[in-house]
Amino acid sequence: MLVVLGPVDSVEVCRWIKFARRIICELRLDPDDLHGVVTDDMLVSWSRLIDQWERQAIDEPTFRWSEALESDQAEYLLHGFERCLQSRSIRQSSTAEERETQRQFSMHIVQAFVDGLSEEGRSCQHYVDQVRTSVGSFLDH
Repeated sequence: MLVVLGPVDSVEVCRWIKFARRIICELRLDPDDLHGVVTDDMLVSWSRLIDQWERQAIDEPTFRWSEALESDQAEYLLHGFERCLQSRSIRQSSTAEERETQRQFSMHIVQAFVDGLSEEGRSCQHYVDQVRTSVGSFLDH
């Protein structure tokens, strides 16, 4: 499946990356309510994506990125990300202003994964519906 992000202002992406890296560091130290969900593998996988996004965002004023992922891997990454969006510990370790500032790009990421999984057909549709129920009011479509 293909995950497509952008076009987004690269400054916004770089701001989100800084926030995301801080959250990843905190989760490595203490996953708290995400214990068992946010594994070392999950954090490494997200860190790799974030590194790719940073390289892309630094090189161009407008951020665009796409990559083919296995649908299983995409579901795994989206599940962890969606749980982070709902996490009590992440809410407590960030300010309301930080969360609001990062919400737009975070939802852009969720939307990109949902769109990619939707293209995979019926095999992913149940999970896509769950994500839409969980964060649907913040998604573009």
